[in-house]
Amino acid sequence: MLADLLTRAVPPWVRWLALAAVAAALYGTGRVHQARVDHAESVEQDRDRLAAIAAQLKRRAGIAHAVAAAYERDRERIRTVYRAIEREVAHVVERPVYRDCSVDADGLRLWSAANRGDPTPDAAGRAGR
Repeated sequence: MLADLLTRAVPPWVRWLALAAVAAALYGTGRVHQARVDHAESVEQDRDRLAAIAAQLKRRAGIAHAVAAAYERDRERIRTVYRAIEREVAHVVERPVYRDCSVDADGLRLWSAANRGDPTPDAAGRAGR
């Protein structure tokens, strides 16, 4: 009875319009569903990319931390060596043996030339190193 009513009482252009509306609604529903699926895949891919980037940053931070720690160890070792040299020099200067050392003028000239890196004459008088 309903089918009979729809076929006689409704003009054909209305039926086609209703069919087009239903088709458009189904098409729109499919597009919305596909957009949601695509968005979910995109979010999952973004999450995977961000996880990979975070792992890479964590690895690089570990490397940077190791380099900084090595730098600090080297810096501390250099500081320690410097302190040891400074103490040794101060100890050598304060020895009474060097304070009371007496060198004549010729010996002082040879000593100064050797400290400057100039060639000093040997016992025979020849200039050499």
